[in-house]
Parts: sequence; structure tokens; C-alpha cells
Amino acid sequence: MSSSTPPPGPVQKSEEEWEAILTPEQFNILRRKGTEYPGTGEYDKFFEEGIYKCAGCGTPLYRSSTKFNSGCGWPAFYEGLPGAIKQTEMTKASSYMGFKNNNSQRILPLLAETHLA
Repeated sequence: MSSSTPPPGPVQKSEEEWEAILTPEQFNILRRKGTEYPGTGEYDKFFEEGIYKCAGCGTPLYRSSTKFNSGCGWPAFYEGLPGAIKQTEMTKASSYMGFKNNNSQRILPLLAETHLA
């Protein structure tokens, strides 16, 4: 969660390259669109000052000042850093760990397009 410079352009790696640089848990979440069980993640209740970065490419994504306790069990932010993320509407109702959400948005780091859980 420190400040860093994002990659100069889109990050293009094979799944084998991603697997070599990520932990098994990071790979499952970032590349296989997995998720942590609510309330178990390292950053759910973490509110120290700093910048949250993509674990895959290091792109700064959020300022800690935009983090809030949503009560959902996952880190929540009301604003990403300019040009760092993109939101896409999901076309089907999503279901994570049995929790259904019909108004889901997928949030992706703009350069790596890795899943943020």
C-alpha cells in the first residue's frame, strides 16, 4: 500500500507469467475472479494512510482517504484515482459466497484488467 508509478502501458502477461509472480491466493482472485470470504481479507478493516495498489501490476488504484466501512466484509472505496480503474456493468446477476447482487459493477485496474474481487 505505498505510492508507486504505474506501468507505462497495458500489462500483457501470459497466465503462466501471472502465476509465477502472484501468490496462489492472489492468482485465484486476480486471474480466476475468485474472492475472499467476507470479513477475512487483510484489508477489510485496514484504515492506515496510504495508496492501495494492484497486487499484480503495482498500479496505484485508491487513496486510503476514499475507503469506508460498507459493512459488506470487503474493502470499499467511493472513488478511484483518476485514470486508474474502469467500471463495467455486469450483464447477469452476480453471486459471491451466496450473496446475490442484481446491480453489480466490475471494477478493474485499467492497465492490467485483473479482477479486484
